[in-house]
Amino acid sequence: MLSLIHYFNMPTKTSTKTIEKKTVKKPGAKRTSRPAAKKVRLPAAEPTALTLPAVPLRGLVAFPNMVLPLFIGREKSIAALQEAQDTGRPIFLVAQRDEEIEEPSKDDLFTFGVLADVMQLLKMPDGNVRAVLEAKTRASVVSFTQEEPYFAVEVEPIEAPAADASPETEAMLRRLKSEFEQAVNMSKSIPPEAAQNAQSQDEIGALSDLIVSFLEIPVAERQRILELLAPYERARETTELLAREMQILEIDRELDSQVREGMNESQREYFLRERMKAIQEKLGERDSSFREAETLREKIEAAQMSDEAKTKALEEVDRMEKMPPIAPEVGVIRTYVELMCDLPWNKRTEDVYDLHRAQGVLDEDHYALEKIKDRIIEFLAVRKLNPQSRG
Repeated sequence: MLSLIHYFNMPTKTSTKTIEKKTVKKPGAKRTSRPAAKKVRLPAAEPTALTLPAVPLRGLVAFPNMVLPLFIGREKSIAALQEAQDTGRPIFLVAQRDEEIEEPSKDDLFTFGVLADVMQLLKMPDGNVRAVLEAKTRASVVSFTQEEPYFAVEVEPIEAPAADASPETEAMLRRLKSEFEQAVNMSKSIPPEAAQNAQSQDEIGALSDLIVSFLEIPVAERQRILELLAPYERARETTELLAREMQILEIDRELDSQVREGMNESQREYFLRERMKAIQEKLGERDSSFREAETLREKIEAAQMSDEAKTKALEEVDRMEKMPPIAPEVGVIRTYVELMCDLPWNKRTEDVYDLHRAQGVLDEDHYALEKIKDRIIEFLAVRKLNPQSRG
């Protein structure tokens, strides 16, 4: 598979013409020193745009130097990934403006994204595809060349400039690392290893990209950071977003301390769930897995299960919600809970002991099986004579 280094580090052919001014030696003239040749360097050719397959991302903005495990279900996106893998070319990842749109058009996509290498494609039994992509560099859309059978775009790779080695840059780098470490310690959603990755970053632009990818902020905010090329400007915007996130985390911590006392376990769980729902709606970060868990909880409440069954079903939903969406066990838990919800809990029908009707139904629906039919008729006859019998 070709890497992006092959695309962007290829030597550029630059034609350099040398124009020399010649002197003509006349008879009897004194020999003078020859003037130095005058060199005129022609400008280098502009980088050529690439035509590549594209994948729209829902609720996600990819940044350079990220490894993205994605679960792909749309036919267009699967076809684009397959094309990129078959041809060994990069793929263009671009965010949707509105993640609720199931089948976006080119007008529903941003015009700035990243180029990525397809590291792995794995087709799942349900027809979906699990893809592992490695984002490389920023790129801007020149034009959309096709929408069927997959999106294809003409893009121009963009290399963000390096930050100046100045005291201001070093101070900003240290501030970002320190504040992000505090945010990781306060947050329950950012993994601890994110702080370790941030500490190993020495380039202010790459550090900003890493931090923004972990913050719970709307897609539009992440896209704005992606499109900022100046490293120091990007870092300054990141500090503002990070400060706001830390403020939210601090308020969250205060609310926890206020409501913890005097609440039993069920009240506390309900309060935290409602507050999490409100915060995610504010930030626009309610993903499909969260909505699925909420839908299952609503079905459990409506099913009128026994207390023991309801407790077990809710435990399974809580366990599913903590798993990654691509975990195989998620499908097993979902099927189990949906089956429990479909059972006729607390629904009773009046028993009918009409033996002639029962015999007719059995003969019509089941061929042969005479012994089994006789046993069913005998059971109904006993229940008709003694409704209180248990076997």
